[in-house]
Formats: sequence, C-alpha cells, structure tokens
Amino acid sequence: MQEPTNQKISLLLDDQLDSREAIAMLERIADDPALQAQLWRYQTASAAIKHGAFAPPAADFSRKVSQRLAQEPFIVSRPQPRPAASVNWQKAGLALVASGLLAAMWLNSQNNNPRQATPTLVYNLSSQGSLPAGVNPRLNEYLLAHDSFVFNRPPQPAASYGRTVHYRQE
Repeated sequence: MQEPTNQKISLLLDDQLDSREAIAMLERIADDPALQAQLWRYQTASAAIKHGAFAPPAADFSRKVSQRLAQEPFIVSRPQPRPAASVNWQKAGLALVASGLLAAMWLNSQNNNPRQATPTLVYNLSSQGSLPAGVNPRLNEYLLAHDSFVFNRPPQPAASYGRTVHYRQE
C-alpha cells in the first residue's frame, strides 16, 4: 500500500502525473501529515541532487535507518530451478539425415558437371561449320588462341617477390 503512494509522490515531483491525478495526490497529501513529511523528504533529496547541496546527517541517523530496516519485511526469494534441457532426438536425426543428403547431392552435382575448359564466348569451329551471326571472327580467333594458354593450364603457384625481381649490381 505504501509503495504505490511513494511512487506517486515521486511522479508528482517529476511532473509526470496528469493534472487530475496530481490534484488528487495533492489533496491526499494535504490531509495526511505522514505524506506531507514524505513529500518534504523527497523534495529535500531532489533539491540536494539538483543543486549539489550536502547536509551532514543527524547523530542518530544510523540508528533510525536501522530501526526502519528492522520494520521492513524480510523476503527471501529462492531461485526457480530451470527445467532440464531436453533434446528432441527425432528432429536432430532428421536434420542430420537432411544434411547428409544435401552433401551427397552437392558432391554428385560436382562430379556430373565438369567445368568446361573453354569460355562460353568462344565458338569452337570444329563442332560448328560457321560462326553465328553477330560474332566478330577476329575476336573469336583471339579468344581461341589465348584460351589454350589461360584455361587449359593448371594453376601455377605464385613465385615469391624475391624470385620475380632480380637486381644486378655492377
């Protein structure tokens, strides 16, 4: 019961209540001396925070805090046990089988579709009698001549920079 009232007092000080709720809260505070004292404490704390003012605590401050804490209810919350994670073996098995099938299909497609050595722009005249319309014969000859050099050779390992560049000192 006290916590919602304290929350509303805090909202009132922060100007976060609508006008109807603010008026109702101010009327309630005017009728109750305990709420007036609570409002004063909240206003003092707010002013101290805003302006950086510091007031030394009273000599019996710690005793009063201890008394107020002793009046508070002591609540022990025990952590709720987490349910054990269960594995759905049927779904796991289906996922494993599907992964195996996809891998087998991918390997099969790689073996059945060997990459062509000639690019698709080059027309090999041995299989066709003449070039299709719109193909430049000089470009086709150039691509055929360079096709055997680039596409039919296995890739060579790159030489190191020291082997590529050689300086002669005289």
